[in-house]
Amino acid sequence: MFLLICLSAAESTHAAGSRSYALSVGKKDAKRLQAQHDFLREVSTAQLRRAGLRKGQIVCDMGCGVGVMTEYLAEIVGPEGRVYACDNSPEQLEEAKERIEKAGLHDRVTFLLCDACDASCFTGLQRKFDLVYARFFLMHVRDPQQAITIMQSLLKPGGVVVSAEPSHRTMYFKPDAPVLREIIAKSIAFGKSIGADYNIGDRSSALCKNAGLQVVDSIVESQLPFPIGFKNMQIWFPKAIAAGFITQKQAEEWRKQIKKYQNQGGTLYGAKLTYLIAKKGSV
Repeated sequence: MFLLICLSAAESTHAAGSRSYALSVGKKDAKRLQAQHDFLREVSTAQLRRAGLRKGQIVCDMGCGVGVMTEYLAEIVGPEGRVYACDNSPEQLEEAKERIEKAGLHDRVTFLLCDACDASCFTGLQRKFDLVYARFFLMHVRDPQQAITIMQSLLKPGGVVVSAEPSHRTMYFKPDAPVLREIIAKSIAFGKSIGADYNIGDRSSALCKNAGLQVVDSIVESQLPFPIGFKNMQIWFPKAIAAGFITQKQAEEWRKQIKKYQNQGGTLYGAKLTYLIAKKGSV
């Protein structure tokens, strides 16, 4: 089956899950996500190699988005393996499905429309996973501890959760730019107001341990100049305006300040990222 819809929670899932996601979905954000993936590709694939990703495994891509990592996972597990790509957005899954079809990998991917915080979404699965992958996912879910606990339950004994999460509070600028630091602080506050945590990298290790997982690998990646970060700084504006958190006038002024800073050659250093591999104990 190419596309599996978890009907037990499909309708409520999308309505509830999307509230804590401040970004665009589907075609509107596909190019940005691809650019972000290109920037992070090397470190992300190196992490998966450390985690033991290999041919023949059964893998879950939790919060798969438009499928940029789903494609890589499917290539590695090969026709003997299987990738279950999960997201609570039909628009994201449609983009991911199109991507996988173009890559000729449709025979090894199953898509699930589901809420990672709702265990009932996964009750129909007849198999456990060797690896659950989640990049920039926990930061958007309303109950990350519940999500990690469910991931743990989906693993085979000895299976691993592989995660990468940011701490946006660590972002900085050269030369310093107080107005841009204000925008970052406001984005973190807006995320909190809708149930997201853009600093979740600070506590992702504790979340894994609380779920009964053993953290076997933890790397905090050094900060690097992050050109796409200037675009990332603005993508939450529309939902924040709609929610009354900021005004249209404020957003327009911030866009001008960001553009001015870029034109003057200013540099944004991206958030520190915590890369974790956490293992489920043997029974």
